[in-house]
Amino acid sequence: MKIIALVFIVLALITDGKCLTDEQKQMMMNIHTECLAVSGVTDAMIEQAKTGNFPEDSEFKEHLLCFAKKVGIMSDSGELQTDMITKMVQMHVTDAAKADEIVGNCLVNKATPQDTIFESAKCMFQVYHFF
Repeated sequence: MKIIALVFIVLALITDGKCLTDEQKQMMMNIHTECLAVSGVTDAMIEQAKTGNFPEDSEFKEHLLCFAKKVGIMSDSGELQTDMITKMVQMHVTDAAKADEIVGNCLVNKATPQDTIFESAKCMFQVYHFF
């Protein structure tokens, strides 16, 4: 599996996987299906996120958390894996200073792992238009 990162959580949600290989798309769909069973997220919530309007909903946040843990960018204890995320952002942003800015500003620790992954993903999409 070549690319595993927070960027794929947002990418998979907002681009319908247009920037992913077929293998990566299948992996994302498998993870989405597994997390769907746990989170209870609805198709409407996913569609809403694709427009940049991330639903302030516990099911959506739980889905993001499940996804993040399964792709390895968040530990089981709810800590972001900053080094891995930084490497993945740098694969998509050639300007190292810009990549560091995105990571530095968007990877924020909140009160819960659900809020941490939600706010980080939302920032990457809404503030930096990462995709």
